[in-house]
Amino acid sequence: MSGRDESAGPVTVQVAEAATRRRLGRALGGLTGDVTYLGGTDAEVVGVDGQGHAYTWAVDRDPKRDICAIVGRPLARDEWTTAIGGALEAGDYAPQCP
Repeated sequence: MSGRDESAGPVTVQVAEAATRRRLGRALGGLTGDVTYLGGTDAEVVGVDGQGHAYTWAVDRDPKRDICAIVGRPLARDEWTTAIGGALEAGDYAPQCP
């Protein structure tokens, strides 16, 4: 999925699981014009905009790193469960960020 918060603003790309439509990680940035191509594999996303800018982003399938980077501190078990929305198994609780 790609879109803009403002009509003239930068484009962001959000990766999601096809089956569940659950978002994976944070939105990817870098494209500035209308998106003319968006594709990739389970390991990377490729995007091209109308101004000729092309970006390749690596996809990290482990959401723990994103959660820790966003919050910036260890999470309590209940925060972990709520924040990840079921993306990780309950046994994956990691009070200390990697």
